[in-house]
Amino acid sequence: MNEKLIFIILNFVIIIGIIGKVYIIYRLIISYSSGVESLIRALAVTGACFIYLIFKTFGFSVTDILISALTTGNLMKFSVFGFVVPLILGILLTEYIILTIKTSESKAMRILILVATLSIFQYVDLYLTAYGVSSELSYVSSTKVLITNIMFTISTIITVIFRYDPKHIN
Repeated sequence: MNEKLIFIILNFVIIIGIIGKVYIIYRLIISYSSGVESLIRALAVTGACFIYLIFKTFGFSVTDILISALTTGNLMKFSVFGFVVPLILGILLTEYIILTIKTSESKAMRILILVATLSIFQYVDLYLTAYGVSSELSYVSSTKVLITNIMFTISTIITVIFRYDPKHIN
């Protein structure tokens, strides 16, 4: 398949994914009848914004690590931060949220909102960086940067599919 076509399809899917996540977060915040709980859920979004900004301020950026690995040709560094870390992180976070739902659905939804907001920031950061470096790198290399988003998403989806059982929540 043509490299540009793969890049365009991947960009389309990621943009739709970002819009979908923002909509889901919005629905999770406004769907609760209690004004206090809705406020706490909105605070989870604010907290995620601050967490992301603090990490960026102190120079810890998954995006920068991935771009550095691609431009220097460090396959091991890219494999760890581009595949292994997002895969494991997605599984662990999803497991934690599923376990938390068993004890407190409100707490689980707050955690879900916090994590989803952080992942949106990471998605957008990676997407804009990959789009910006596509002139410096080949389409294939800039598409590789976006693989991190896909690995995290796949691991969370697969974990939910195989582990979440609403019958065993209560």
